[in-house]
Amino acid sequence: MKDLYRKLGLSPTSNVTDVRAALASRKSSLSNDDIADIEHVLLAPLRRQKYDHVHRTIQCIADIRDQIDIPESSGQRRARIAGFVPSKRQVPNPLSNQGNQQQDLGWGGAIAVVVFMAAIVFLIFWINQKEAPPEIPNLSTSQKHKSATGNRNQEYFTKPAIETGRLATPTTGIIERYDSTESLAPLEIHTRRGSGNYYVKISRIVGNRLILSRTAFIRDGETLETTVPLGNYEIRYAIGDNWYGTNRHFGKRTSYAKADDVFSFQETSRGYSGFTVELYRQINGNLETDPLTAEEF
Repeated sequence: MKDLYRKLGLSPTSNVTDVRAALASRKSSLSNDDIADIEHVLLAPLRRQKYDHVHRTIQCIADIRDQIDIPESSGQRRARIAGFVPSKRQVPNPLSNQGNQQQDLGWGGAIAVVVFMAAIVFLIFWINQKEAPPEIPNLSTSQKHKSATGNRNQEYFTKPAIETGRLATPTTGIIERYDSTESLAPLEIHTRRGSGNYYVKISRIVGNRLILSRTAFIRDGETLETTVPLGNYEIRYAIGDNWYGTNRHFGKRTSYAKADDVFSFQETSRGYSGFTVELYRQINGNLETDPLTAEEF
């Protein structure tokens, strides 16, 4: 495992701004692999959180080995080659006797310590895989047109039940409409299987205000096809697995975000302009997103 902080000359407590600045100043001295690893791990909050857990554990292993003078294994030597070395801090030695004389653990004790620490690393990985909320994806959007004389698609949906505890997952469709204006412009929202379920808020922009027009639910891997009244809109969404209703959304593991762009649905010479939004990561995706808190959502 590479010590990415050491390569940047930073401590694990450094913020994102520090990481970006250090990366910019040291870019010429870093390999392409190192640059890619730093951008992929330290500039992504969820991946950095997992990395920091493992980083702390491996650092503790290095410190303990250094403190009790366990001979280096081949794996430890490889770790040093990758740039990960014991810190200089002093770790209290729990194996010292009253005379503060270090006891010789022997190879059996050394192996036991290494196995114990490896188990801790595995446990940290497992916990993070289970508990980490889904990441906010990059969006892709494209504009389309619908003929003014075209047929409108009929929508089927299930309204969620009372919001107490975990609920049945709603079917894909509109949950609530708050705008009685005639819906003319087409909107499609696509998801990819494995990305999670989506609860979407579609709000009309009126001056400096957002007026909620409708909410929708999109099951994992499915597509919402609907129409909206003409105007400018903002799209916000929540992502998760288990549904707890329109107040709690997906519980503690809910992730929230909004699309940066304004979606302008207008009447044109070709009919009504609309949009297709794809809620999953894509190379060269053309729509950025901003994470939100539950209160902002």
